[in-house]
Amino acid sequence: MMIHKCDICKKQIKHDKLTIGYGGMWTSHELCMRCSKPMFSFLKKHKLITEEEHQKIVNEKA
Repeated sequence: MMIHKCDICKKQIKHDKLTIGYGGMWTSHELCMRCSKPMFSFLKKHKLITEEEHQKIVNEKA
């Protein structure tokens, strides 16, 4: 059985998680939705993600 934990707060993630990685060779990090909020705000602030894309990701996790 695989247990997923948030790499920031170390809380066990049951359903909602965001996996962040760069390419195939680099390690990826799993974040709970609470810890990933600053990441989403950074991406929106620098116009790297639109509000529609953000809502699509959040709705997929729900």
